[in-house]
Amino acid sequence: MSLTYLLASLPFLQLGSPPPVAPEELLRRAQPVLSPPELLTLKDLLETGGRHAEHPFARAWRALETQLRNAVATARAQRLKRLPDPWLKPFPGVIRLDIRNAVEEAFQSPSPLERERKLDRSRWILLDELAGHDPFTLDTLFAYALRLRMVARWAALRPETGETVLHKEIERLFQSLPLSPISGTPA
Repeated sequence: MSLTYLLASLPFLQLGSPPPVAPEELLRRAQPVLSPPELLTLKDLLETGGRHAEHPFARAWRALETQLRNAVATARAQRLKRLPDPWLKPFPGVIRLDIRNAVEEAFQSPSPLERERKLDRSRWILLDELAGHDPFTLDTLFAYALRLRMVARWAALRPETGETVLHKEIERLFQSLPLSPISGTPA
């Protein structure tokens, strides 16, 4: 099997839809086509978002993702009227105004869920750019892997899980706050 055949056989991905293929299945299909270093890069992209891979695609993705996260940190810091400096990470390359603008637009969303959707749509567009114009390249496969990771993350979100996490966090916050006596009540 060739890389061209592998890419042509992959199902269409769409944010908000269940993943049509499991990450393990993608790795299994890619194994006969990729070299060992390429396969390790694919595995790292699927498992960690490319934190450890040294392939040029992974490095480029980390730089874009760092810019996006820096823009998110800046937007959150502005809302809290604080400086973002402690949360900003260095990245290679030039500052991309389109990323900053996409984050600013996402932060205009009425809910955190919609903001996350917009941020992931921005990531999707950045992956289009990284994949390039030729649909049958290794970069296209790597972009597909990161998109599959996003699709799987959205499919795994459950309202009841979010509510449980929220309640635990609220409980943790209340337990960490020192209680002071309310005036007019016996101590």
